[in-house]
Amino acid sequence: MIYFVAFLSGVVLFHFHDYFPFTSALLFLPAALLFFRRGRRAALILLVLGALYPVLRHAPAEGLPFRSGSVNASGHFSAPAVELRKGYAQEFDLAGGGGRIEVHSEEPFEIGREYELNLRIISPYPRNNPGALPPGQFAVLGYVRKTGGLSRSVAFSLNRLRDRLNRAITGRFDPETASLVMAVTTGHRASMSYSLKDDFRRSGLAHLLSISGTHFGLLFLLLFGAFRFAVLRLPMGALEKLTVYLTPSQAAALLCLPFLLLYLGISGMRVPTVRSFVMISLFLFGLLVGRKGTWLNFLVLAALVLVLWDPGVMAGLSFQLSFLAVLFIGFFLSGSRAGGGAEGQFGPEEEKLKESRFRAALRYPVKSFGITFAATLGVAPLIAHYFNYLSVISPLSNLVVTPLVCMVLVPFSVLGSFIYLVTGSFVFAPLVSWAAGAAAYLAGAFASVPYSSVPVPAFPPAVLVFYYAGFLAYFATRKRGVLLVPAAAVLVPLAVAAASPDRGLSVTFLDAGRGDASVVELPDGKVLAVDTGSRGWELRRYLRHRGIEKIDVLVLTHQDHYHVGGASSIAWQYDVGEVWDNGAVDYHDDFPREPVRKSLKRGDTARGEGYVIEVLNPPGGCSGTRNDCSLVMKVAGERASFLFLGDIGPGAMKELLPLGERLRSDAARFSDHGAWEDAHGEFVEAVSPSVAYVRGRPDEQKERYLKKARVIYSYDAGAAKAEETPGGLRVVTYVGDARLAKAEGLHQEMQNLRRLFAAW
Repeated sequence: MIYFVAFLSGVVLFHFHDYFPFTSALLFLPAALLFFRRGRRAALILLVLGALYPVLRHAPAEGLPFRSGSVNASGHFSAPAVELRKGYAQEFDLAGGGGRIEVHSEEPFEIGREYELNLRIISPYPRNNPGALPPGQFAVLGYVRKTGGLSRSVAFSLNRLRDRLNRAITGRFDPETASLVMAVTTGHRASMSYSLKDDFRRSGLAHLLSISGTHFGLLFLLLFGAFRFAVLRLPMGALEKLTVYLTPSQAAALLCLPFLLLYLGISGMRVPTVRSFVMISLFLFGLLVGRKGTWLNFLVLAALVLVLWDPGVMAGLSFQLSFLAVLFIGFFLSGSRAGGGAEGQFGPEEEKLKESRFRAALRYPVKSFGITFAATLGVAPLIAHYFNYLSVISPLSNLVVTPLVCMVLVPFSVLGSFIYLVTGSFVFAPLVSWAAGAAAYLAGAFASVPYSSVPVPAFPPAVLVFYYAGFLAYFATRKRGVLLVPAAAVLVPLAVAAASPDRGLSVTFLDAGRGDASVVELPDGKVLAVDTGSRGWELRRYLRHRGIEKIDVLVLTHQDHYHVGGASSIAWQYDVGEVWDNGAVDYHDDFPREPVRKSLKRGDTARGEGYVIEVLNPPGGCSGTRNDCSLVMKVAGERASFLFLGDIGPGAMKELLPLGERLRSDAARFSDHGAWEDAHGEFVEAVSPSVAYVRGRPDEQKERYLKKARVIYSYDAGAAKAEETPGGLRVVTYVGDARLAKAEGLHQEMQNLRRLFAAW
């Protein structure tokens, strides 16, 4: 196994090298020296090959052959369509290995049939915000130019089976049940409602929605037991002939393999699914050769297979969560077996028997709780880092719901699907419907328990490094003192956060593309969201990154899609206390409930501990252009003030000039609408900001008027955070101060190392 680990370590160093080239070299040298001194020259060679393999395996990605505009493209639709609010989204494989793109259309298309399409390519630029995901390129269908023949390849055939099953499941169950059945059977989760996903997330059961080792393992056990039972009841003559070549267990294992292959095919072949299939296949191989206990070898070999297939898989969250969960569970089970003691050494035989029965009765819940606790230890920090929540109730909910899903819902939905593909009849539909409904109900019940999950604000990535390094050292040495390292990795940041003084008022201006979105965190703990962007994506992801679950006030400056387009999306996913607007915004019909609405005008104020909020525009009644009706709001703390201007133009700026000193602010957010005029210069002079956050790209004309301020452009700097501190206004940008960047020298690497120990 040491040779496999050496190769995988080399791949890890390759991914590490882009951001920390000098540190990766310092890690490589002692590892190479250790292998050389111990005579492990083959391991040393594999370490070097592992570092070179990603370069040899993949040429630098060139992306799709087009970036924007209208193009003609030929190829095949390769996966089932996903229904959107309007129309469908479906993956389209370009002919000649030209890549894959998501196509939005009004109707779904047949999988595997050749099409020539006219497409309008959409390439959104990335949003540089904390917690943001890179946007994917997609295309909008113009029209179908030509339709060709149907491909009979295995991949297209399997995806046609997936599509057929999805249609059958959708037609036989209610929408909520169907979405859960499809998630565990075909891997299709796009139709699942946000509330159901959130229930599984809060209750710590989200892993059940992704087909992984648990699903494959339980299906294998069910099939293995059934086939072994059938083999042992063969006529004596047939059984004797069979056992000349195979044991009953080996025969049952071989019979399981085609069913597991079919499940792999209809489930979408995602990373957790492939990893699980590889693990189960290796276990079957172990049965066939009589070696089934080397779980760690199987895990490492599964990782090797996946990395050889795609070296970039190691950088994916799915890979990391899957392998860490299995690793921690494996060490827990091997440790519990190693530490078992003698039972019933004292007392009469009858007492020994009672005690052994009592222990046997406790064995399942105790071991089940231990397994879920071990898995939680393995994945909780990663989940908290990427998803900013921690499910406290997870060990209990998994003890109850996981057996129901994995021992009833998954086996019978998968077996029912196999039978349906052959006969056209879904024979286990009533049982599957009951199991899915019960699982959804229990997930909701656990999620509704107070404090079942807690939000986790962003924390320094270095916490993950020390946490997992400490546990790996413990697994290697079994010295309990080493556990102080992961304990300190968790406790020290908590202690620092608890001891750090209140920094007061802070504002984060988000990069929302052509739109606006900002988050104000007030000294008394309340949160204001000022505008939402066009869809609310940037605001939603940033709030999650900060561990914020409630918006006390949602401020909508004016009726413009790029400012209020995401309002309903935010209201559906967050508890919104009040909505402030300028009296001319129409939005609440799309809200889940009628909000507490306040239409504000010049002179309205709100006060709290350490801050004052003052409305400067509109003067009363919304007259003039829509942009000039924007709600202009000044938030002043004890040491700094912030001005939000919406999209006001020269006309509104001239009307605001008589306010004089009330306009002065330390930081202001400006729009990029139109060419700036002298009115803008007069207005900027009145505001006199030390920091100006401007939507869009650098502009010489704007800089001429903003020459006395530090100008931050959203396109270059991404999000910017300004907060009042005892020493004055502190400003950081996401691109310049928080995001890891590829290091081309020691100075850039030192900046990346510093960023590992900082959180937004």
